[in-house]
Amino acid sequence: MFELLKYPSLLIMSREKSFEGMGRLIGKTGKTISRWLSRDCEYYNTIMNMMTEIYSNTKELYLIFDETLSRKLYSENIEGCGFFYETKLYRRIKAFKMLVAMLSDGKKALPFLSTFLFSKELYPDKYISKYEYVQKIIMLILNKFPHAQLTIVVDGGFCTKDFLRWCTDNNIRIETRIRCNAKVVYKKAEFALSEIKKLKPKGHQMARTIHAFWDGIPVFITAQRRIDKHNNETIVYQVATFQAKPSQHVKIYKFRWSIEESFRTEKQKLG
Repeated sequence: MFELLKYPSLLIMSREKSFEGMGRLIGKTGKTISRWLSRDCEYYNTIMNMMTEIYSNTKELYLIFDETLSRKLYSENIEGCGFFYETKLYRRIKAFKMLVAMLSDGKKALPFLSTFLFSKELYPDKYISKYEYVQKIIMLILNKFPHAQLTIVVDGGFCTKDFLRWCTDNNIRIETRIRCNAKVVYKKAEFALSEIKKLKPKGHQMARTIHAFWDGIPVFITAQRRIDKHNNETIVYQVATFQAKPSQHVKIYKFRWSIEESFRTEKQKLG
């Protein structure tokens, strides 16, 4: 269904690579584990049927996306491996890049898509950006669950003006993280988010929300106060295309934790 299916050799490669860590736990190779399991599309159809049944009467759904890199810094020739920007290293590195999607009702989250993203260098003529994938998946879920109010929940890596404008133009709710130096128009004047005094929580408040415009896009900005175990306080910012209480914006963004847990488990347990 998705573009990855056009490249069967990469599908085979991705299955075997993905199961190498799993195979080490039971003394088998990734190729053996791959032979034991069914084709990717069969699992996809099964999980879609499960979601249709489980969420058939759910009124609010949250579509969660995230991406991760599997570093291959010193590799010379690994099929599907390309150059991607690593935010922690502030440079492009050689790696596998994966996009994952989960659908949640706020209590449970079902992973239903995991696909490799390839760099422009590998497929300059057939390159598909993560936003093209994400937009296709959003429209798919909207068609599958027309009865539910859908909210997209993503981290700051997806927070671009073009993507928020697409969500606004298509009347799609989105909650995401935004950088503190992003400039918005608030009360007819332009400010960086960190400069807006009315946005910062006061007293016992843990979050505050204002209405503003980001490059002409009407948005709701939420500032959340976070206190770590050492009692150090920081302020982080979220942006949404819909209005809600500050506590609700914070709560919705926390639904992302389920996908972070899956990445942590995969990398720690399966390599």
